[in-house]
Amino acid sequence: MKSLFRRTAAAVTAVAISLAMAGCGNSGSDSSGNTAPAETEAPVTVTLPPKDGDSEPEETTSAQGDVSELTTEEPEKKPEEERVYAPAMWKVTSPEGKSMYMMGSMHALKDECYPLPGYVESAYRQADVLAVECDISDSTTSVSVVLQYTDRMTYPEGDSAKKHLDKGEWKDIASYIELHDDDPADFSQYQLWYLSQLLEGYATADAGLDSTKGIDLYLLNDAHSTGKEIYEVESAEAQMDLLVNLPEEYYTVTLNGYCAENNDDIRQEMEDMYEAWRTGGTDSLEGSLAENEDLSKEEKEVMEQYYQALIYDRNVGMAEAVKQLLADGRNVFYIVGAAHYLGDKGIIALLEADGYTVERVTE
Repeated sequence: MKSLFRRTAAAVTAVAISLAMAGCGNSGSDSSGNTAPAETEAPVTVTLPPKDGDSEPEETTSAQGDVSELTTEEPEKKPEEERVYAPAMWKVTSPEGKSMYMMGSMHALKDECYPLPGYVESAYRQADVLAVECDISDSTTSVSVVLQYTDRMTYPEGDSAKKHLDKGEWKDIASYIELHDDDPADFSQYQLWYLSQLLEGYATADAGLDSTKGIDLYLLNDAHSTGKEIYEVESAEAQMDLLVNLPEEYYTVTLNGYCAENNDDIRQEMEDMYEAWRTGGTDSLEGSLAENEDLSKEEKEVMEQYYQALIYDRNVGMAEAVKQLLADGRNVFYIVGAAHYLGDKGIIALLEADGYTVERVTE
């Protein structure tokens, strides 16, 4: 069996998971449980350059969530052992005594995650401001940002992903694409950063996760409909710029292990990450993001640099945003990717090192 790289997009980058799910056709699905939409926003269509041998450009649809309010409908009853639902949330207090709530998001979830637990809904409802990584619910911005990077999604004529991977790596990836009833030839035009997002989309969808049901998008839609102020910690442009400009060697490693043979294990990784988020298992989530024991020494070094750029460096800015919002006396519900809070380089550790008190909230 090919070694697996622990994947992170669903718990780290809002723009990445939106791209992934859109590219693999998991957008705009109707909710069948507790998230009936009050209004539906049309999908966003972006034209990509034609594939090799095609005369017409391809269109891809970007996932846009339903504009829905938080609901208090009773969820379907399940056995008690299956109903443990307590995603991690914290109360952070500044040295001056000002406080607000922080929560870790997962950017693709399931119907069963709604309604939200009472302690989460209460903290969100009492806030005047919703702080997020970026406003991925804004279709105008989404189209504008994607269009800026359309020419970076594909290689120029005469080049292809196959030329940036060795023969065995492309053969494995092709088997994974074929398993999902798509033609690898249609994917060979994509640059490695975008190919990585598309394959992540397969894995996420296989685990039954949907980006239109991610908690940050869910809250953003509610904030827009109820007039709650939205504060962007980053921006869609900044996240896209990061993804596009990371060295290709990083993506060579993240693509490692995508093959038909590993399909069940890849799906299980995603399911384990989801379960860790849903139950508030921060130790399990941190472990699932950090353990890459099957990688070589050189690959581990590359991935440490990847994590530094994708997670650790961004944690510093996210922690500074918390401090500024507290200093300004804002009444905020703060939600960014769950992985950003964890470990000795996470938001919590950075805040505690500067004298802030962070307490886990469970009710």
